[in-house]
Amino acid sequence: MRRKTLTLSTCACLLASTPAWAQMTMPTDAEATCTADIASWFGGTVTPNGVVSPPSSVTFTDDNPNGGAGPQICNFYQWGSQMFLWLTSPEGDGIVLDGAAIYNVLPEVDGVRRFQKATATPALNVALRAEKAVDSLGEVTQAGGGTLMSQGKSLVYYGVHSNDVYADFLTLQKNTKAEDLKDFPISADELKLIEAYVEKVGLDAPVAPETLAMELKTSWVDAATLPDASAYVTMPAVVPAYTPNANNTVWTPNGTQDLTLALVGIHVVGTVQDHPEFVWATFEHINNAPDVGYYYSNGGTEPVQWPYDSSGSYTFLATDSTATGKNVECMTTTANKDNPNVIEIVAEMKDGGPVCAGGIVPSDTVRVRPWGSLPYTPDDVNSGKITQDVFDKAVKNNTELVSLNTNVLSQIAAGDPRKNYVQTGGIWTTTPQGGGPAPIPNQNGDETAQMRGSLDLYNATMETYSQTFANSCFFCHNVTQGETNSFGKFQLSHIYYQLKPLVDE
Repeated sequence: MRRKTLTLSTCACLLASTPAWAQMTMPTDAEATCTADIASWFGGTVTPNGVVSPPSSVTFTDDNPNGGAGPQICNFYQWGSQMFLWLTSPEGDGIVLDGAAIYNVLPEVDGVRRFQKATATPALNVALRAEKAVDSLGEVTQAGGGTLMSQGKSLVYYGVHSNDVYADFLTLQKNTKAEDLKDFPISADELKLIEAYVEKVGLDAPVAPETLAMELKTSWVDAATLPDASAYVTMPAVVPAYTPNANNTVWTPNGTQDLTLALVGIHVVGTVQDHPEFVWATFEHINNAPDVGYYYSNGGTEPVQWPYDSSGSYTFLATDSTATGKNVECMTTTANKDNPNVIEIVAEMKDGGPVCAGGIVPSDTVRVRPWGSLPYTPDDVNSGKITQDVFDKAVKNNTELVSLNTNVLSQIAAGDPRKNYVQTGGIWTTTPQGGGPAPIPNQNGDETAQMRGSLDLYNATMETYSQTFANSCFFCHNVTQGETNSFGKFQLSHIYYQLKPLVDE
């Protein structure tokens, strides 16, 4: 039997028992531009560790209803918050994330990935990939090759998951190349095609079909390295083990180990009605790292600045660190070698020595794009660096997310660890005037005008070292212009091409 994975705590208890342990702070006076009645998500009454139903992606209200002129933002963030609370709801001896609706996507072997029902024990498998190719990196590796370590000296481990609708769609498309379902599903009619195929080939019907296609990425640390693991959603897992060399500059894989991991971040990515580009939402634990200063609206005539605060000890930042000089990559997972999963210090030198003293050690992390927006200031407008419109949109987005997070967290019951996670941003594209599907980014020309939400989105635990150059999720997840193969639009999902169908016809 699996261990119980949803543990209980309150923010107040965490602060009372470990007063030096830091939590990201948020304004309490933000203009209430985005709120949610989460009682309906809980079936009428919010209870500690209560079950939340998933939002309906099939009936999701578009951001540009009836071809209207103004994009809606809050409904996308509400969708993300409800999805997160559903995925971390209790199910059986675990949570939905390791339940019947979700598959783990196993590490690649000989260029192939496979779906694994997450009900297997242990619930999460982030063991190293076996293929020795240029892109064959370990599951302790971020996009770009960087490896992250917490201040408690735990590597950050990454899991990849999908829901059953995604797996069923992939199986249908790879087996039949269905001409009437060329994109990821975005409607009730397309969902029916998938369900009919599933019944035809004898697969289990989707558990929560209203979620449409979902892909998830999670980040975890060793729960034993945290001051209070009960403040986190936790899960048993198989992770890679390493042996360091004498001077701690090279770690070599040495089998696997069983650990209880604590969730520190999650990308929640899913299609909704009229949005084949997926809605991208991301969440972090409040103890991860602080934001640099940013502006928000409290309903007054001028935006208000929220300051950077690094007091206390964060999971990924040393106490009282300044915001400058952070997010320095200390080590990376090697590729194209006899063993592509070796962790080594970054080769570049600084002041005659390694980038990070001590070899493979924790680095300091801050969120330099708070709420997925660049930290613009009024001085940037006055100097002509940006336009007033760009600044206003960033302030609006910051305010929407602060408003929703403070509102949702205030309603989550004491004793529920989900009270310790915030949605740090989301991004999508807008539907055309007059209706129709939203565009899928292809990195051809100026697409910024089509994007909505957190235009510079990243997660501090998953894109720690790329936040200074990558614009957003769509920087990497897009469709190459001029792509000619029949699965071109599936490039949005980086796991699609490697995944083996659930069944072969």
